[in-house]
Amino acid sequence: MHFLLGRSELVAVGPCVKNSNQVVNFIISQYISRRLHEGWALCHGAGVAVSDRGIGIAARAGAGKSTLALHLISSGLSFVSNDRLLIRRAGPNEAAEMAGVPKMPRVNPGTLLNNADLAGILPAERERELRQLPTEKIWDIEEKYDVMIDRVYGPNRCHYRTELTALLILNWSNRSSEPARFDQVDISARGDLLSLVMKASGVFHRNVDGKTTAESLDPAEYVSALRGVPVIEATGRADFARGVGFCRELLAAQG
Repeated sequence: MHFLLGRSELVAVGPCVKNSNQVVNFIISQYISRRLHEGWALCHGAGVAVSDRGIGIAARAGAGKSTLALHLISSGLSFVSNDRLLIRRAGPNEAAEMAGVPKMPRVNPGTLLNNADLAGILPAERERELRQLPTEKIWDIEEKYDVMIDRVYGPNRCHYRTELTALLILNWSNRSSEPARFDQVDISARGDLLSLVMKASGVFHRNVDGKTTAESLDPAEYVSALRGVPVIEATGRADFARGVGFCRELLAAQG
């Protein structure tokens, strides 16, 4: 595949149908660039919502943000985004917002095997093979499958833009022996956590002049966007049942 970026024209050349995911990522990168020009900040996160309120879920790769988001959708919430989430505060007196990236979740087998709503996405033979493996090995397998939200959960379960009422940062681990806990933090004083939130838009990013340039991430933009938004750190052992309960209680308290 070859991708050409001009000031006003974008071209993908090659076996596009065979590499449709690359083409989709190419298109989405331009959507993200446009949002960045409007003052949004890009996060390595997922998002879920109920009505007009939502929670962002940020984490390092493999920590379970997509898994938790899908469990929350299974509990009745709506899908906002997976893996890449945009946040901003339009003005000093405006509420923080989050916006999704229009792409369905792509998840690993560990996510599919532990959510009854996702049954049938894995080919039957592959599922039988995986269920013979120890749980800790399954979670380490990188093997992507698409979750089509409308097919799994029905229509009208996507809500791509809403108020950001809280940000949960998953700093937990499957290998921890401590129970999961959730503590509010001052994100401006936690550079280690902020680094889990910030995400570069990638090699296809273009600046406002239409030029491809290296993007520099400014922590202050994220701190400003999150001003007044409760930021919670999840530590201890990854516990998705407790994570779902905590998030639902948090949304209920803010309703």
